Amino acid sequence: MGRQKKTAEGQGRAAVAPRASRSAIFHPGGPVLAFEVAGQRYALPVDHVIQIIEMVAITPLPKVPEIVVGVVDFHGLVIPVVDTRRRFEGAYQPYTLHTPIVVGRLDGRVVGLVVDAVIGVLELKPEQAKRPAEIFTVEMAPRIQYITGVARLEDGLLMILDPATILSRQEESSLAKALSGQSS
Repeated sequence: MGRQKKTAEGQGRAAVAPRASRSAIFHPGGPVLAFEVAGQRYALPVDHVIQIIEMVAITPLPKVPEIVVGVVDFHGLVIPVVDTRRRFEGAYQPYTLHTPIVVGRLDGRVVGLVVDAVIGVLELKPEQAKRPAEIFTVEMAPRIQYITGVARLEDGLLMILDPATILSRQEESSLAKALSGQSS
């Protein structure tokens, strides 16, 4: 997992890198960090993962999207924290001191993702991964908008998240305004 680079610009402010394309990039194989949310297994390509931390004090932030529970100080950078249960419409579960936060780069922004449990790093073979359209029906499209691939494992499926779509454009805009102190 990569190391976070601090810049003078990023010290004490929200960490944002230049915006990349939001088109879904199929992840046909390679290392992924697998985790669980509401009984379902998800993964992020490891090149988007910075670090896994245990729960820390989250500072609420007004006027943020519903899925954002607040911000935390991550090595001197203020980063937003997304509750993945809210993103994937799971039932509320209270946090504990051992609730993991996966810190990663999502479409250019450093974000913490609250997950239920971290499974670990898995090496996916290209033949294990399929595009969502190869598995799901068109009617399911709204429910799989955050998925770029689905891997078949011996004990079930693993949904590979598209880091560019976890926050919608509207949520990203709202979050950027809240972090900069602007009113909506």
